[in-house]
Amino acid sequence: MFPLGALVFYKLGRHPLAGLAAGFAGAGAGFTANLFIAGTDVLLSGISTEAARLIDDTIVITPVDNWYFNIISTFMLTIIGGLITSRFIEPRLGKYKGESLEDENAEELPNAKKGLIAAVVTGVVYWGTIVAVILMPNSPLTNEWRYYSVTIHRRHRTDYTYLLYFNRCGIRYYNRKN
Repeated sequence: MFPLGALVFYKLGRHPLAGLAAGFAGAGAGFTANLFIAGTDVLLSGISTEAARLIDDTIVITPVDNWYFNIISTFMLTIIGGLITSRFIEPRLGKYKGESLEDENAEELPNAKKGLIAAVVTGVVYWGTIVAVILMPNSPLTNEWRYYSVTIHRRHRTDYTYLLYFNRCGIRYYNRKN
């Protein structure tokens, strides 16, 4: 993550150390801020339930109890991190005097835009299908409380869901690009 931040900043003619710092800060601050329920949420809900039971024996903390906070945190950390990087970090580093990279692959990839569009359409259709199946009555992807049980109870299936998503998008991009 960190070298990619430096590389992107360098490619844009911005200071690579600012990109490196943004990568470190983003990974550290947003470690569990996520738009989806993740394994960390399941882990923390168990710990929170045990702590809350010191006060009330009937309370149960589920993995979705912190979900809304995580969704807002994802966007807030992105905005605040970007503002801090561009307003405070980059000016303190001074003007970057290096040269930006030329896009060597521009001539080799004339259909890259078509591939990107095909990958985005594939991703939207994929996630639309997942959401449609979740919303179906008696869906195999939900439990009796209508939670997305693939994430909450079957963590390995969620990993396969993401693997299949990136696999489909990558194959679609490659096929349209070439």
